[in-house]
Amino acid sequence: MTWLLAQLPQVMARDRVLAAFVTGCQQITDSVRAQIDDLEHEIDVDLASPEMLAYLSSWLAVEVRPAATVAELTAQRRLLRAVGRVLLSRGTATGLEGLLAGLTGAQVTVHDSGGVSLPGEPDPPGGDVQIELTSLGLNDAEQVHAMIREELPVGVGYRLTVAGREA
Repeated sequence: MTWLLAQLPQVMARDRVLAAFVTGCQQITDSVRAQIDDLEHEIDVDLASPEMLAYLSSWLAVEVRPAATVAELTAQRRLLRAVGRVLLSRGTATGLEGLLAGLTGAQVTVHDSGGVSLPGEPDPPGGDVQIELTSLGLNDAEQVHAMIREELPVGVGYRLTVAGREA
């Protein structure tokens, strides 16, 4: 007797038509349960397949390229972990530091004067956001610039320095 059929009252379980119907339902639910049981492993960034990583990144508004090497896959996992950690602070200096550290695996320092101005008022003094990285990691400069432009508020300028050199 199957686990679902065992849940029925004995009178119903002895009915052949009902037993066959319930057994068919159990086969369907068993396959769904197996998929649900694996779901926590698919959402875990450390265990997820490369395809699931790409899907998870789309949830978080982060574009990842298909990983061709183990190092690239490791970098994608690091980036998605960083995005999850800084989700609530995206758009801030702290959030940008976390995302760039996740993208590059490097030490990141962001200097931002901060400040807010109302429409028609002059911008607060302080100038552009200064971003310092120790390395680009596996990325080219354009990928890092694209991430920065995506994360900074509209109209905010920045200066990127990598290992002491302007990038």
